[in-house]
Amino acid sequence: MDEQNNIDLLTRVAWLYYYEDLSHQEIAGLLGLSRIKVTRLLKIIRDKKLVEIKIKNPCWSILETEKKLKLVTSLQSAIVVPSGKDPSVHIARAAARRLQELCSCHERIGIGAGRALSRTVEVFEPLSGSMVREVVSLLGNTMPNLALNPYALGLMLTNKLKVDFFNIWAPAVASSAETAAVYKKDYIISKVLEMASTVEAAILGIGDIRSTVMLTRGFISAREAEEIGSCGAVGEILGRFFDLEGRRIPTILEDRVIAVQMPMKCPVTAVAYGEEKVAGIAGAIRGNLIQDLITDEITARKLIAIFGKTKGSPEC
Repeated sequence: MDEQNNIDLLTRVAWLYYYEDLSHQEIAGLLGLSRIKVTRLLKIIRDKKLVEIKIKNPCWSILETEKKLKLVTSLQSAIVVPSGKDPSVHIARAAARRLQELCSCHERIGIGAGRALSRTVEVFEPLSGSMVREVVSLLGNTMPNLALNPYALGLMLTNKLKVDFFNIWAPAVASSAETAAVYKKDYIISKVLEMASTVEAAILGIGDIRSTVMLTRGFISAREAEEIGSCGAVGEILGRFFDLEGRRIPTILEDRVIAVQMPMKCPVTAVAYGEEKVAGIAGAIRGNLIQDLITDEITARKLIAIFGKTKGSPEC
């Protein structure tokens, strides 16, 4: 392909050189190019002023991959960042930019939990003219790890935004279905759950069956996780497990989870990446559990391969 017009390759080289500070030789090795070709491509980038157009944009991404991902899926929006040395850094920045957009367009937004989302909130900086007035937790706040606690994320976010935070003062997973029912009937908790069901937009993470916080934080055992997986579960959102088609998989947590109902009524942005989460992301897209996705290039390409093969067919 003509180097002058290969925008995808030029964009990738620009990112690696200017944003990740890789040398010509490192870029050559990473992309399978010669050092001379990398030098030539960087000259084209400077001549075309691609750095000024793309690198300065905090939501900069690989446009061609985004286009393909939206084309083969039902996603309304996709933000794809280069995988690079540490995708989590770029994922967090891109997700923070998306969060800025949500705050600029909506008065009430919902927030879930997860490692990627935690990093997002850490780097998030509010823009002037934000419309958001309320942030609502989508999941019970009690978890052993404070870093992944919805309360900690919501409080950090609302302190930056200087707006009200409505927290679900209950465990993410109650000890029994009977206990969960009592919590859900509580006046304050029921009101916040009602608010969570009426948020205008939401942002959350996607768990995979092998490393979901439901497993790593002891809500289910390794044996139970294996049993859930044997029933076809590939992913988890807000304590609810689903298969590759996005269909709910009944589990022992079903009546114990204290969270907003899925699928939600509003547009949902998912922040998720990694080979282990590809199936879960695919299931969330097929089940219309999410409408927007922020991920990295490797994950996006795997999703494109899955949906490209199955477009027009429900079978994987």
